[in-house]
This record gives sequence, C-alpha cells and structure tokens, in this order.
Amino acid sequence: MAHHSFVRSTFHLASFELKEMVVLLVVGYSLAYIIEPVLSYLERRGVRRGMGFFAVITIFTLGLTLIGMITIPILYHEGARLAGGLPEYVTVARGKLLPLMNRALETLPVNLRPPPETFTVENFFPSINAQTLTRVSSGIFGALLKGYSVTLTLINLALLPFITYYLSIDFPEIHERALKLFPAQKRPRLLRITQEINGYVSAFVRGQILVGFILFNTHEAQTNGINAEQNESHQDLATNKGRNIPINFLSNPE
Repeated sequence: MAHHSFVRSTFHLASFELKEMVVLLVVGYSLAYIIEPVLSYLERRGVRRGMGFFAVITIFTLGLTLIGMITIPILYHEGARLAGGLPEYVTVARGKLLPLMNRALETLPVNLRPPPETFTVENFFPSINAQTLTRVSSGIFGALLKGYSVTLTLINLALLPFITYYLSIDFPEIHERALKLFPAQKRPRLLRITQEINGYVSAFVRGQILVGFILFNTHEAQTNGINAEQNESHQDLATNKGRNIPINFLSNPE
C-alpha cells in the first residue's frame, strides 16, 4: 500500500509540474505568435530578431504601464461608485420584485402556496453591505487562486519572458521543423491550410486589439467629458453662491 501511495503521489506531482510547463509553453507561444509580424518586419529592415524582441518588449511594457496608470484609477473610482450605490440598487430591485412575487403567488393554488413568512423578498434578495461585498470578493479570488501557489505563480511569471524570447527567436525554424515531420507530398497542402488559419487568426487578433483600443479611448473621452461637466457645474454653483444670486433668477430672467 505504501508503494502504491508513493507512486500515486509521484504521478500527481509529475502531472502538476507537466501542466505548469504546458501552460507556460502555450502562453509563451501565444505571445511569440502575436509579436511575430513585428519581428519579421524589423528583420526585413535589417534588425536582428533578438534586438527586435527587446524593442517590442520595452514598448509593450511602457504601454502596459501607461494603460495601468490610466485604467487603475478609473476602475477604483467605478468600483467605489458601485459599492456605494449597490444598497440603493438592491432597494429599488426589491421594490420592483415584490409586486411580481405577489402576482406569481396569486397564480398558485392555495394548497401549494408557501408560508408568507418564508416567501418574502428578503429571502430571495438579501441585503448587501460592505461586509457582503468583502466576502464575495474574497470567495471569488479564493476560487480563482485555488490550487495555485503564489510562489510558483511568481516563478512562472519570471520564466515566461525567457520562454517567449527563445520561442520568438526560433519561431520560423520551429515551424519548418514541425512541417518536416509530415510526409513530403502532404507538406504543400498542410502549409496552405496553416497559412489560411494564420490569416484568419491574425485578422481576429488585430480586430480585437482595434476594438479594445477604440472602446478604451471612447470610455476615456466620455469619462473626461463627464468630469469636465461636473467641474464646470461645481464652478458655476460656487460662482453663483459667491454672488448670492438665486439659481431660479439666473434660469428665468423674467
């Protein structure tokens, strides 16, 4: 029994490590695939793939940092607004849900109707406060991080740039060697199919990046416009208050 237990534990450990390596390779290959058009373009202009990779990663890191500096305050502000207005939303939802529940209760036969003390809005729609949000967020993060070690995740994140680098440098050679694994008479057809798939996937990735860029700039412009209108209205109120002029008089000069 001890021998079987040791073998089972070793198998589970090896499976877990293999899963981590497969995930790293898939993510690294995906990143290498995304930046491959840029590296190929730079290589045709005389820039080595290694130098092109570091240039792309530097620009990507700076862009990601800039996006984070812009989006994190927005997400925090929107989250704070949601947390502050959520109790009011729940109250409004309860008010709209109560007539529907009463109407549904009236359609049931008398012998099938639940007791009034159990068929209440509070039982189906409990109150939400800051503690409820904290418990929900803790549960979500706990479920997402279940089975993952923080130390192992940090190690994987540290290894990911190196894996992506070597895959990006040898990206064309990897595809050529993979193609040579198939019979020579089937290679032209397989190459044509893979090029067609690559065209569709590349168009999809470019489209998603373009849509995300447009949505991000649209949301940023709307947020800046709303903030500018609020600041302007606050300044107008402060100016009118300083002059002691009634707002009604300003809106209706007659």
